[in-house]
Amino acid sequence: MTRILSSFDRWANRSPLIRADLARYRVVYAVLVLLTMPNELFTSSIPRAYFAPPPGPFSLLDGPPPFEVLVAFQVLLAVALAALAVGVFVVPASLVTAVCLCFLWGILFSYGKIDHSIFLVLVPLLLAVAGWSKSNAQIRHWPIRLLAVLIGVGFVTAAMPKLTSGWLDPSTQATKGHLILKLFGQDPDGWLYSVATSIQPSALWEIVDIATVVLEFSVILSVLSWKWFRVTLAVLSFFHLGVLLTFDIGFSANLIAYGAFVSWASFGGPRVTARASRAAPTRWPLPLRLGAVVVIAAGALALSTVDIAVFEIFVRRLIVIGGAVGGATYLVVLTRRRIQARRGRENQAGQVLTR
Repeated sequence: MTRILSSFDRWANRSPLIRADLARYRVVYAVLVLLTMPNELFTSSIPRAYFAPPPGPFSLLDGPPPFEVLVAFQVLLAVALAALAVGVFVVPASLVTAVCLCFLWGILFSYGKIDHSIFLVLVPLLLAVAGWSKSNAQIRHWPIRLLAVLIGVGFVTAAMPKLTSGWLDPSTQATKGHLILKLFGQDPDGWLYSVATSIQPSALWEIVDIATVVLEFSVILSVLSWKWFRVTLAVLSFFHLGVLLTFDIGFSANLIAYGAFVSWASFGGPRVTARASRAAPTRWPLPLRLGAVVVIAAGALALSTVDIAVFEIFVRRLIVIGGAVGGATYLVVLTRRRIQARRGRENQAGQVLTR
């Protein structure tokens, strides 16, 4: 038992990330969420009769909150995200970000469709504990591992209903059915929609159905190894791109969350990575940073109140496309390293034989 616990402890407290990775990702997370920040003020105009929260804390509410409460949470969210981007009061800002996102999305989801946004709530909560503030000399690795596990659990909750609802029934093709439903429900906007619907063989559609379930279940299994987890996320980025191109559904929140496992410091080169992991970064004076927080928050609020749905959709699509490009790059680099390592071993073996 002691050996098992010791092995689990080593597994939980190990990750490929360093302090500079988390610090840079904090800025990426804050900027991307600011650009796609939810604006749920319109819910105040929805009739009270439609307010039907799902089981959970929001079911305790007698009705939707007043408009002023929604405005307060919207402002708090913008300020907290701006603070994360600038790097001031990072831990409190992380907590406020998670609470505001949870509240605003909880109110929105109480009126109907529930989106897959929970990962963006988990990120600031867990990485604040991990130490994504630049002031931390050391980071905790177990929250990073826990975030990976929770992402895997999230995909399991998506895969299980497919198993119990006949998704894998060979007499039906679930993915094709959803495409046809989209045709009758709204105008199809996916760039590859017409190409996908032209595919006739049922066997090909059944392969897509099976592959979807296998991929969703593989996430929780891949958390046992950081290498395989990163490979699975890279493959998932292609899956999300395919969903965007066919169904015009962009899971941008997922791609933003996957960024937590990227070695951001490596983009500056080995020297920058090594220096960032041990040297204290240069900081602006606190008044200047607070002023930057106010300016960024005000800009984000102004952006969210303007009817710029086209811009938001463009940003979300760009995030998905960028994630797929990043995933492809990672897989290419990983494959190249494996080939080089294999050639190196073969050369060494050949030198030994010639001696």
